[in-house]
Amino acid sequence: MNNVVAVGSPGILAENASHRGLASGASVFASRAENDVSVIATYATLGPDPMTSRFGGIPFEAAAAAGPFGTPTLDAHNSYFGPPANPALDNMGRIIAGRTDVTPPTFTP
Repeated sequence: MNNVVAVGSPGILAENASHRGLASGASVFASRAENDVSVIATYATLGPDPMTSRFGGIPFEAAAAAGPFGTPTLDAHNSYFGPPANPALDNMGRIIAGRTDVTPPTFTP
């Protein structure tokens, strides 16, 4: 199916999901921890935020990790592949298995 998964991405070098030139039936999935420091660079480096509904991908939940007063952190950016209870791992497993029933994010990007 050749799905694309953007994890903690500040952009995806396309204006929207349909501009990725994907095979028929493929999707773009995107995840970002709520306090991932990469949000600071979104739009400034690699294009539109793949987590937004305007982009047209399928967003999925990742574990939140906040710095003091809810500030963005590098810990949040490094959190996608651990700890074991991270919902991003479960969602990525579903995507790898060809499923689209991912858990939506608990925050609005």
